[in-house]
Amino acid sequence: AGVPAPISVTPSMPPSLVGTVLADRYRVIKKLGEGGMGSVYLAEHTTINKKLAIKVLSSEYSHKQDLVDRFLQEARAASMIEQENVVEITDFGSTPNGSVFFVMEFLNGEDLSNTVKKTGPLPWERVKPIMMQICDALAAAHDAGIIHRDMKPENCYRIKRGGSEDFIK
Repeated sequence: AGVPAPISVTPSMPPSLVGTVLADRYRVIKKLGEGGMGSVYLAEHTTINKKLAIKVLSSEYSHKQDLVDRFLQEARAASMIEQENVVEITDFGSTPNGSVFFVMEFLNGEDLSNTVKKTGPLPWERVKPIMMQICDALAAAHDAGIIHRDMKPENCYRIKRGGSEDFIK
């Protein structure tokens, strides 16, 4: 009798959300990145064709109510801050696999970590207005009773707005 071939077992990957329409209005276009608690996707509103970003809690955490609550609290906290340098949160909902997501403005640019990697150290004339925007955003958060807890260059996004190449969100 022959020996059966070994069975290859690979961990199951959660299904991709690309192509899915969430909350009957957000068509997921592509994955933009992944973080500690979830993934961020580029999406488009199906009616107004506006590009948005959707942050989705990893399915491995979706059954842990304390993590779901923490994830949604992040969305609530950010949506309470009305300041131009704080990312705008506009909606939330559930995915078909039972996880949760929130919708935020899509930021077409790069984080400060990538900027410094590409250009090297920035001159003070450029750093000062960038830092003032970050301080203004943090002050608005603190005024709302919110502490960021994960302040780092990767969480400061540089976009073009008005005449500035260094508008920070």
